[in-house]
Amino acid sequence: MISACVYRRWPQLPELIGITLATIGVVLLTIPSLDRNLHMNRGDLLTMGCAIAFAFQLLVLGYYSQRERFEAVALGQIACAAILSTVSLGIEPPRAIWSSRVIFAVVLTSLFATALAFVLQTWAQQYTTATRTALIFALEPVFALMTAVWAGGEKLTLAAVLGGGLILTGIVAVELKPARSV
Repeated sequence: MISACVYRRWPQLPELIGITLATIGVVLLTIPSLDRNLHMNRGDLLTMGCAIAFAFQLLVLGYYSQRERFEAVALGQIACAAILSTVSLGIEPPRAIWSSRVIFAVVLTSLFATALAFVLQTWAQQYTTATRTALIFALEPVFALMTAVWAGGEKLTLAAVLGGGLILTGIVAVELKPARSV
């Protein structure tokens, strides 16, 4: 929807349907964090702020990945992540007991979950729209739920199943239509 405002190009009906279904699905997946009066907690607000920041990141990435070399754009993202992470240390210092295992985990996630992920995302986003990328990212809570059920013993609720199903349906609704030429 931010893309529609910036580029003044309203999403097509399948995209609107997909966005709506995925949004309802995400809400269903997050219902347990809402209290009886539907008040959001601080974590919910931070998550929404993060989602908005990611939406802008996808929009900017969609623009530059189609106009610049993906390697340069990915390097810029990695540098930005490193700078912002360093700045955040002054705001929220890490609370870790440093050991060789923790250092290994930090290096591993820095290389694969950040650097490699940014390179692959930038390369792939040359070939799709920000809306499709955002819907694909909507799968993250579905995979988080599957991991929580499989590895963490989380109980699978009806709301979670419906939420995951709506997210997948929303993605399929967008993916089954031909891509709009950019």
